[in-house]
Amino acid sequence: MRRLKANDCTEAKPYEYTTIGENQIRLMYLFPGRFTDELRCELKVVDADKRCSYDAISYRWGSTQDVKLFCEAQYLLISNELSQALRRFRFESDIRVIWADQISINQKSEAEQAAQVRRMGATYSEAHEILVWLGEEDEETAIVYKLIANLSRQIIELKQQPESRQTFNDATIKDGTRYLPLNLTSADSVEWVAFRNLNNRPWFTRTWTFQELALSQRASVTCGSHSVPWERFLLVCEMVSAYDRARLPGHESHLKETYNYIQYLASVRMHLSAVRSQTEVIPGMEQMVDLLNLVMALRRNETSRPRDKIFGLWGCARDVQGDAVIKEFVDYSQPWEKIFSAFTKWFIMRYRDLSVFRLINVTGNPPKPKKPGLPPPNLPSWTPDFSLYDQWNSLRVDMSSRMLLHGCDRMYNSTGSSTASAAPDYERQLRLRGIHVGTITTLTEPAGNLLGDVGLGSRVLTGGEWHLTVSEKASTNGIYLPTGEPIKLAYHRLRIGDQLWNEIRAEHRRQRPKTPLNLPEPQPVTYSAAVGIVVSPRNDIGTMILKWTTRQRLYITDTGYMGLCHRSCKLHDQIFLLMGGEMPFILRKKESGTFQFKGETYVHGIMDGEYLIQHYKATTDPMSDKQWLASLNQDPLPFETQAVILD
Repeated sequence: MRRLKANDCTEAKPYEYTTIGENQIRLMYLFPGRFTDELRCELKVVDADKRCSYDAISYRWGSTQDVKLFCEAQYLLISNELSQALRRFRFESDIRVIWADQISINQKSEAEQAAQVRRMGATYSEAHEILVWLGEEDEETAIVYKLIANLSRQIIELKQQPESRQTFNDATIKDGTRYLPLNLTSADSVEWVAFRNLNNRPWFTRTWTFQELALSQRASVTCGSHSVPWERFLLVCEMVSAYDRARLPGHESHLKETYNYIQYLASVRMHLSAVRSQTEVIPGMEQMVDLLNLVMALRRNETSRPRDKIFGLWGCARDVQGDAVIKEFVDYSQPWEKIFSAFTKWFIMRYRDLSVFRLINVTGNPPKPKKPGLPPPNLPSWTPDFSLYDQWNSLRVDMSSRMLLHGCDRMYNSTGSSTASAAPDYERQLRLRGIHVGTITTLTEPAGNLLGDVGLGSRVLTGGEWHLTVSEKASTNGIYLPTGEPIKLAYHRLRIGDQLWNEIRAEHRRQRPKTPLNLPEPQPVTYSAAVGIVVSPRNDIGTMILKWTTRQRLYITDTGYMGLCHRSCKLHDQIFLLMGGEMPFILRKKESGTFQFKGETYVHGIMDGEYLIQHYKATTDPMSDKQWLASLNQDPLPFETQAVILD
């Protein structure tokens, strides 16, 4: 091999990649040099099972690749961000072996990209260390790293003292409120503003970087010439967060919203580490590392291509490893819309569950192109756009736990224990089993909550348009016939989704001693207050009403049921129970006989299987209603359903 001399650079030609096998990786042997020296390396293809020691870089790609990395007698164009990282990470007197996706994967080969994405989990988890690169330093960086060093030293010293050890152990508990003897400046001090600014750097907003650190065995966080082990960085975040909780209320958070991402990243990393080492995993968190839950939790993170919303988390997901069906759609030659549809169908097939529909961002507006000049998305109505997040359209999703607990622990039980099915193909249609409940014949105006500077909209309050509509259209002598309760109580339960503010999980709702009868009326909520409380913990009736009625309409069906639907729904839209669904759904029939999906719907009086019991359970059946609903996970079902085709 001939190494280029400094004056030979003009002889270099663009690098030509050799082919690589599915169980191989391409490593960069980065030659030593000082910070200002040109970047030079050699690339070698090695078998992944040879256990070659290497470090992997986790960084934000950047938008252009125009910096030359000289490789043998050739050169590669890399981004300025990666160039800066390599200059910081290379040794001055020894070769350093590094894996960096921009270099180690031939970006012009879609086949190689797909193969390397499929083994990304192994690539990062087998690396000796993950080198997190936040970018070059600025005038705040030294302040932040000094703060981390001082605090981590203070924490470690305190933890070594017997009288403080239990206090710090307790501090990691979510609701721990013991005082932590930390010496902290105020949350608005220069050093804490700088700390939060560091946590707002682009690395923390990307999808790929989450996976890269979550898979690591060992990691460091570097900004310019400053570096700290990830464990110390995390320790500071955990202890300062506990310190803030101990001093609530009336105490401003030092970390503010930046800690939520760090906490989630740490939890996923801990879980994956436990799975790797075959030790005890976090109780109740198994589904946290399912692909759908990872995609849902990180749907606000950024990717340059929509399909990477899924591919960028592939290595973290426990449920895709070894699955031959889903492996086939890791394909960069396919349109991203087909990838999203295939993933949706795969999820329904694997779990026989329709919770993925909760992520569909129903809207009455035509889809917008992802980038100027591109055609608008061409997604079937039953496929979520995993690259899109609309906070105000997602209030019910966001007020639940971070996970979609699919296949179990449903907050509602409208179809009992029934299961869903779907065909494993790329077709635009989805065939499900369903039961028609009714057709919308009365429809109010949208609530108006959080729109046009309105807080808790007057339409949804007692005496407002919605209340008057149900009193007139859904009431017989003041009674809501489907449940036999007073219409005022039925309406009050409807506008909070029959979910109290302390019912965070399904088990809380199931453990109710009885149906709530005396619900407090909401206090007036202004627009400015509303914007804050809809993203806060649920703590009052007004918050619950806002989260359930924002962007919603109230409807009444020809069969006497009342419910909530998205504001884009119309008269004559239909309500269906789809087997495997937690909630009923709104569907719009097309001339072809197929249906357009229009979202989940709360229908008062059928959310816990009452419709199935009333219409299909024989009065002579010796099983209790609860037992009968639990038996519906068997095929064939004890009643007929119709084929419902979505497109």
